[in-house]
Amino acid sequence: MTQAPDLGAVPRRPWQRLLVGGLLPAGIKIANAGLGYLTTLIAAWLLSPAEYGLFGAVIAFSLLCSFALSYGQPVAMIKFYHEQLVASGERAADRQLSWSLLVGGLCLLLCTLAGALWLFAGKTDARGLGLIVLFCLLFSAGELLSVALRVKERMLAALAPRDALWRALVIAALSLLWLGGKAATTSQLLLLMSLLLLPCLAYQLRLLGPHLSWVWRGEGARLHRRSCAFWGIVLTGPILTQAGTLIVSGSFGLDDSGAYFAAERTSNLLTFLLVAIHIVVGPRLARAFETRDFATTQRLVGLSALLAGGASLLLFVPLALFGNEVLACFSPRYAGQGALLSWLALAQLCNAMAGVTAFFLQMAGFERLTLILSAWFALLSLGLQLLAARLGSLEGVAIASAGVSLLLNLACILACRRHTGVDSTLLGVFRQGGAFR
Repeated sequence: MTQAPDLGAVPRRPWQRLLVGGLLPAGIKIANAGLGYLTTLIAAWLLSPAEYGLFGAVIAFSLLCSFALSYGQPVAMIKFYHEQLVASGERAADRQLSWSLLVGGLCLLLCTLAGALWLFAGKTDARGLGLIVLFCLLFSAGELLSVALRVKERMLAALAPRDALWRALVIAALSLLWLGGKAATTSQLLLLMSLLLLPCLAYQLRLLGPHLSWVWRGEGARLHRRSCAFWGIVLTGPILTQAGTLIVSGSFGLDDSGAYFAAERTSNLLTFLLVAIHIVVGPRLARAFETRDFATTQRLVGLSALLAGGASLLLFVPLALFGNEVLACFSPRYAGQGALLSWLALAQLCNAMAGVTAFFLQMAGFERLTLILSAWFALLSLGLQLLAARLGSLEGVAIASAGVSLLLNLACILACRRHTGVDSTLLGVFRQGGAFR
C-alpha cells in the first residue's frame, strides 16, 4: 500500500532539498501570483464597480495586516530563529518562534479591529464589517504560520495549503458563481474565502504544535525590543503599495478605488519571481551570513537581483504599452487608466531590480539603518500620496509611489555596499572575491 506524501516532512537528501526547498516552493509562489491575479479578475466580473472597489480596499487592508501590522514578526522569525539556532540550539530557537507567533498574533488582532472600524465603518453594514475583520485575521494568520514553517524548512507545508490549494479552490468557487450568472457581493466573497481558508490554517497549526512553547520573560523582552526595528522596516512596503488603494478609496470613491486596485494587482505581476526568490533564498541567506560565508552570500544576493530584475523587465514593457487593454479586462470603465498601471509597474520594476537588498541588510544586523531609510521614505511616500489625493490627481498617487520606490531602493543598494561589502545589484553575480566589512 502506497503511503501518502507528508507535506510536513523535512527533506534529507541533497536532491530532495533542492526540489522541496527550492524548485517546488518557487513554482508554488509563481503559481500563487497567477492564481491571485486570476482571483481579482474573476471578482471584477462578479461584482459591481462599487462593490469591487470595496473588495479591492479589503484585499489591500488584508495585505497591509499580513506584512505590516504583525509587528515585523515574519522577518523577525527568519532572522532570530537562525541566530538562536546557531547560538543556543533548536529548543531556544523554538521558544523564539513561539514568541514571534504570540506577539504577531496579538498585534494583528488589535490592529485589524482598529483599522477595520476606521476604514470600513461607513462603507458596509455590521455583518460586512465582521466578515472583513474575519478574513483579514485569517489571511494574516496564514502568513505568520507560513513563515514559521519556512524557518523549520517545511517548505511544502508552508506554501501548498494557502498559496496553491486555497487559491485554486477560491478560483473554482468564483468561476462556478460567474458561469451560473449569479451576482455577488463583497460580503459573500469574503465569507466564501474565509471558510475555504480555515482547513488550510488548521493543518499548518497542527504541524507547528509540537514546536510551540512558552518563552521566559527576559528573552521575550529582548526580542520585543529588537522587533520594533523590523516592524518599522516591513511597514514601508505596504505603505508604498497597498496604502495607495486605501487613500484612493477614501479620497476618490469606490469606483476609482477599483481601477487603482486592478492596476496595483496587475503591477504586482512584475515581482512574482522576486517573491519566489525571497521564499527560497531567505533561510539560506540567513544561514550563509551567520556562518560568515561571503562567497555564498554574494552569489545569492547577486543572482536574486539578476533573475528578478530580468523577469520584471520582460513584463514591464507590454504592461506599459498595453495598459488600457489590460485594465479593460477587469471592466470597460477602467480602460482609460493605463497611465496608472504604467507608473505602478515602474515602482515594482524598481523593487525587482533591487532584489533582496533590504532583506539582506536586516539579516546582516543593520536593521536600525534600514529602519531609518524605510521610515523616511515611507513618510515621504505617504505624504506625497495624500497631497496628490488632496489635489485630485489619481495619477499623482501612483507617481508618488513609483518615485519614492526608486529612491528607497537606490539608498538601500548604496548602504548595503558601504556597510557589508556585498554588491546587491545584478552585477554582483559576476563579482569575484571580497569579504564582509
